[in-house]
Amino acid sequence: MKSVILFICFLFSCSCIFAEEYLLEGMIGNYPVVLRLTVDEGKAAATYFYKSRTDDIELNGDFLNKTVRLSTVDSSESMTLIYGSNNEWAGKWVNNEGNTLFILLMPANLNTVTHPFARLPCVKEFKKNEPYEYLRSACLKLQNDKAIRQEGSYKIQGYHLKNSDLQAVRILGSEGKVAAGRINTVLLDNFISDICYSKACISEDTQKSYGYSFSYYIKGNVLSAYVALSLSCKGAMRMGYSDRTFNYDLKTGKKLNIDDMLHFPGIKDDNEQRGNKIQALLTRLYPTKMVNADYCDYTDTIAWQQTDWRLTEHGLLLMPYFVRADLPCWDPDWPVISFDLLKKYRNPNKKVLLP
Repeated sequence: MKSVILFICFLFSCSCIFAEEYLLEGMIGNYPVVLRLTVDEGKAAATYFYKSRTDDIELNGDFLNKTVRLSTVDSSESMTLIYGSNNEWAGKWVNNEGNTLFILLMPANLNTVTHPFARLPCVKEFKKNEPYEYLRSACLKLQNDKAIRQEGSYKIQGYHLKNSDLQAVRILGSEGKVAAGRINTVLLDNFISDICYSKACISEDTQKSYGYSFSYYIKGNVLSAYVALSLSCKGAMRMGYSDRTFNYDLKTGKKLNIDDMLHFPGIKDDNEQRGNKIQALLTRLYPTKMVNADYCDYTDTIAWQQTDWRLTEHGLLLMPYFVRADLPCWDPDWPVISFDLLKKYRNPNKKVLLP
């Protein structure tokens, strides 16, 4: 896995020990919402989403005499909220066209939420440490694709976030049901987590600024899925790029590592030696590309010590690791070990089938 998504929170400074944060649920007009409100020393900030859409909207303003006044950076909408005796916040929402809606919000109770993804590790973590994301993830609606694809002996069905191009896949069928269940859980867990990160991304002009792509390939009993998520959000709260591979044995449901696919005798957990072997192999296969790649130094064995990998129609694609400054070097499409050549590097202790 290569990930340089940065999570830097600027909500509080060291002087904000008296800041209060409220996690609220309720209605704006007839629309259910979740709102996170922070008040501190006369200042107020809020982020909220409509449960039907789940995209964040950010507002800022002031807090005085139990009254919060907030507006978006482009002044397209504003809120006035007054704190009441029963812990409710009531007020009004107004947009720049003069439309007005009544607001009524109450403290959120996570224990009353019926969560469709409660069993997922990321959702359990949300409930423990990020309750706002827990409530967001509970609102996500997934839709199955109608088409079911046959990939070798496996049936694959895609699914996506409703009204979105964010997508993933699941394995169907009774054969290997336990293994498929393990893999499906991993893919879904990653998918829900990525959706929440994406939905929380607000750029400087209040527009969404993220990119997401998903692809997969099946060969023999190996599933390789690849996810790339790029975020460019307001400030430095969440910014960067992350790409992840999910390589699994479809027979067992177990995760596959590089040694399972590209085995060098005598090397198991020694990344330095493996990096040297991979660098030498690629230099033999691609002598020109290894040395003529702009400013990317693919001859550096360190780049191949933490290499990720995935299967493509051409073979085993090796993915070098570079520091964030060398981001364009991360994903060359040429370091491929063909399936024919890969047979020479089979791990005799693993039952990885590549016809």
